[in-house]
Amino acid sequence: MPIPTAAAPAVRRCLFALIAAMAMAAPALAERPMTSRSDTVDLAGLEGSFRRVANRAAPGVVAITVGNALPPASADTRSAVLNYDKLTTLLGDGSRTVGTGFCVDARGYIVTNQHVIEGAKQIYVTTDTGRTLPAIVVATDRRGDLAVLKVPTSLPALSFAPPASRTRGQWVVAIGNPMGLAGRGEMSISTGIISATERTLPKLSRVEGRLYSGLIQTTAELNPGNSGGPIFDLEGRVVGVVTAVVLPQGEANGLGFALPADQSMQDRIATMIRGDKVRYGYLGVAGTAAQSRTARGGMVVTRVGAGTPAEGRIREGDVILALGGRPVNDEETFVRHVGSATTSTPVRLSLLRGGRSLDVSIRLAERPGQAGTGRSEQRLHFRGVTFKNAGEGRGCIVESVSEDSPLRTLVSGGLQFEQVSQVDVPNILALQSTLDRIGVGQLRFK
Repeated sequence: MPIPTAAAPAVRRCLFALIAAMAMAAPALAERPMTSRSDTVDLAGLEGSFRRVANRAAPGVVAITVGNALPPASADTRSAVLNYDKLTTLLGDGSRTVGTGFCVDARGYIVTNQHVIEGAKQIYVTTDTGRTLPAIVVATDRRGDLAVLKVPTSLPALSFAPPASRTRGQWVVAIGNPMGLAGRGEMSISTGIISATERTLPKLSRVEGRLYSGLIQTTAELNPGNSGGPIFDLEGRVVGVVTAVVLPQGEANGLGFALPADQSMQDRIATMIRGDKVRYGYLGVAGTAAQSRTARGGMVVTRVGAGTPAEGRIREGDVILALGGRPVNDEETFVRHVGSATTSTPVRLSLLRGGRSLDVSIRLAERPGQAGTGRSEQRLHFRGVTFKNAGEGRGCIVESVSEDSPLRTLVSGGLQFEQVSQVDVPNILALQSTLDRIGVGQLRFK
């Protein structure tokens, strides 16, 4: 665009001043590098960080293989004799599922997704070094899509990162078993960043009957088989558990999501390791975000269920601002707060009703149909015999014995015992470790 004639002298003076300033600054600019040290990308250093995470964390990550049929009674499934080739034979032609898990307790407790092991009849894990181990289910949390497994030996345990360390743009490393490729060992590694936090997958939640909210979205490459595996920060600490890969129209370059390894998850894992069931609170209301109704956020109650704890205490049109002292920003945070709230004592709800503030104290119920499994559902299948717990500290019970079991002369259905070959077995987990060490010929049940 041409410069108006009247303005030309002023413009010329500005240009002369700018040229003079640049000439004075030229020596300083010549001495300064094009990029400062803080702007330089240290690719070699970043590569070193990825290697350190892989070397430190991979020993605690396992590939999971699940079969939908019991192994033959003749099959020796002890860890001392298992390997990948024998595992392939054990699984036969039946359908199988692959996934990933990671050790959270050196006694052999492994975390994975519940959907990875759902319906399992036999479960095996393979370590990064290629060692194959049998596993049993300790407990499950179906709503939260978590499960805890146990193997009969110790493994290196991984640690969790502080919750505040999960930030958008942060580097993360995924280690796992994509497409079952780590079935022989050597876990696969992929890298990326945290794309976003607090993501929600409402459609998948409805289809699966689970709660997929507050998720981490990541660019680290994830595929079927990564489910249940960890994503790490550059310190090698777990920041999330891979739970979903969304592939639009079956194409590649999908979106990967992980459950945040926050305090709520860690508490649920601790509950499952104890063999207790994870239970979720239930209020009995439905609602929608209240941003258009109040600057304080909250959730507008749109329905109150009959026969629920909320009936007679909460009304349609109430705006729930906080539950148990925790702010309710929308319906998603409300559902999470209710689910994690205690059912043993009343919880306080802060409401707006007709423009007035009030507090209501309500004792929540347990969410129906959402309880996971615990010690009463633990089963161990070994050489054609199915064992279960007799009760806390009271040993084990033989639930069933197949006709071709090599143990059929030693045990019968209904037998209760507290020792195997003079080793105390107060529960299924102790029985698993004992049977893994002793050959059939030396077994004695008492």
